[in-house]
Amino acid sequence: MVLEADLDAERVTMLEIFEECQMNVLSHPRLLLRLKNLYSKSRFGHFCDEFFELCRYSLVSSDRTPYRERTIDFITKFALFCGKSDNDEPVDTLNNRLLLRLFVFCMRYNECPNPAVRFRCVQIIHKLLEGIGENGVIPDELYQGLQDILLRRVQDVKSVVRVQAIQALSRMQDPTTTDCPAVESFIWLSRHDPTTEVRRAALAAMVLTTKTLPSLIERCRDVSDTVRRTAYKILTDRNVLRPLSIAKRIRILQDGLSDRSAEVRLAAQELVLAWFRSSDSNPIKLLHRLDTEGVPETSQLLLDTLFTTLPEPDFNAMVRTWATNYLSEQRTIKPEMLTPDAAFFWRALAEYLNKRRQNQPKQNPHSTNDVIADEESETDTGAVSPELIIPSASSYVDMTKRLVDQLVQMVLAEEFDEKAMEQECIVEHVLRLALSLDLSDEFGRRRLVTLIHEWITSPVVPSTLSTHLLKVHTLLEPNLRKRVNNVIEMISELCDPVEPQATINSASEAPPSKTQAESGSQQKDTRPVELQPTLSKDVERDIRLKIAKLEVQLNEVNESLHECVRRKEFERAMGLRDQCAQLESERSALLGQLHGENIKPPHQTTRNTDTSEHIQPKMGHASEATVRSTNNLAKNAIQLSGDDMLAAGNSNRKRQKDQTSQK
Repeated sequence: MVLEADLDAERVTMLEIFEECQMNVLSHPRLLLRLKNLYSKSRFGHFCDEFFELCRYSLVSSDRTPYRERTIDFITKFALFCGKSDNDEPVDTLNNRLLLRLFVFCMRYNECPNPAVRFRCVQIIHKLLEGIGENGVIPDELYQGLQDILLRRVQDVKSVVRVQAIQALSRMQDPTTTDCPAVESFIWLSRHDPTTEVRRAALAAMVLTTKTLPSLIERCRDVSDTVRRTAYKILTDRNVLRPLSIAKRIRILQDGLSDRSAEVRLAAQELVLAWFRSSDSNPIKLLHRLDTEGVPETSQLLLDTLFTTLPEPDFNAMVRTWATNYLSEQRTIKPEMLTPDAAFFWRALAEYLNKRRQNQPKQNPHSTNDVIADEESETDTGAVSPELIIPSASSYVDMTKRLVDQLVQMVLAEEFDEKAMEQECIVEHVLRLALSLDLSDEFGRRRLVTLIHEWITSPVVPSTLSTHLLKVHTLLEPNLRKRVNNVIEMISELCDPVEPQATINSASEAPPSKTQAESGSQQKDTRPVELQPTLSKDVERDIRLKIAKLEVQLNEVNESLHECVRRKEFERAMGLRDQCAQLESERSALLGQLHGENIKPPHQTTRNTDTSEHIQPKMGHASEATVRSTNNLAKNAIQLSGDDMLAAGNSNRKRQKDQTSQK
């Protein structure tokens, strides 16, 4: 009777403890001491019967209510607390009988048909493994049994069970083993599980190795925003850069920084900062780990993100350090430091600083005195300005001329190797830097205008630079009409098929008339020879301009003709063909006038075959580089002029509309 009374008292006391532990987590330490005193006074078998009987009530529901979660936490805390001595020093888990008994209890019910029971059993196993720590020891049979159970539960039909099993199994993976079942399971789940939370948990549980890294990179393109964000977070936290190839780095940055989800883009920005700090806060070293020449879009996206994400003190320190190491006293890159990455960063930084200065007055409009005060305060605070890195126009012209001369020497020497490609890339970015220059220096501006004209009309300058040269020409000549005329003159100089004829050195005699032949006159015709009149320079210039305009129109009509043929619009194509023939005849007539030959107007059907025979051999002397440069120059000029004319037309229409409204 006394024994039964003691058991009833223990049962009541334990029941009170379990009821109170649900109310507040702060009471758990006091309740743990109280339950441990009861555990020390009771027989182990009787205590386990009552303890696990109360534990069963917490297994029947998978609702994540605070009361049930506090009860589960209390159960696992007490199982771990029993293995500690009075001085709170951890002991060997092999001697903790209640802990081992709780593991066996969860293993017994993990196959229960009720998914709530399976979920709670796996949850308790997870919490126990977390509480044991890295130095915990459990028997081999128990370890193998737990691993087998968790491997089955990661394939459970319920996603919540799979998530808990993944978290518990993460403590049992061995990355040093090539065929670790836990790692294989994580890789499969991260790729093929239909539930977002399961894929995310599998990614978070994996230890990064050469085997698991490809799976992590694949999840950067997962259909779920949460999984993609988790993948970028893992790359950031573990600072994964060196193990990645250049192609993978580019793909990760391009996908993350242009993702449709704002959270994923934010995670990618944090990854950029982590990679920047791992590169010793050196932007050139970071760009060197990408392919700036092959994929400049990704490098530009990286720098834009870096400039806007870095804190202002770090950004100022980075710019000043780079300027000290890479720029000379004239604020041009030192020859020994000039690389495609350095030129790319120089151009991107100059564009960003100019853009930031232009946007500043729009955000904070001030008077002139206020702007001066803002500049002084900017200097006092240590903020960088474009003048720190942008050279003067004269210094820029000297550097650019030297670089273009080096490139031309490589082209003439037919050195089409890696160095020539790097030199062309450097020249391209240096030319784009001209859009950020201060062209108030009239002397430097004139020198730049002359050099740009020479480079555009030079057949040895690579045609790939024509786009950037024309953009600089657009900056130097803002007037649309003058700019179009200048471009037409350049095209005329490039595609001139013949050289102007010199004065005739000798004149042939005129053939005798029929009357003289019949009369048998043997006297020589002493009439003066009629020389072809030499055209003045103004007339010759006008004719060449007309020829260049006709050639531009011919290119446009030919492109439209090919497009109509592709679309099978044959009626329109016939009209374009006639138009093309008319333009060609007008061009031939102008060429005849240029060389003093009497070619009939285009509306007459008679053709002068002598002129065509005379022109055709001359056309063969044009080099392939000249023809290619002409085509690229004409195409880029048409595109730039068309954009400018469209903008001018919109401006005129807006002005007319305003005038009408005022009237």
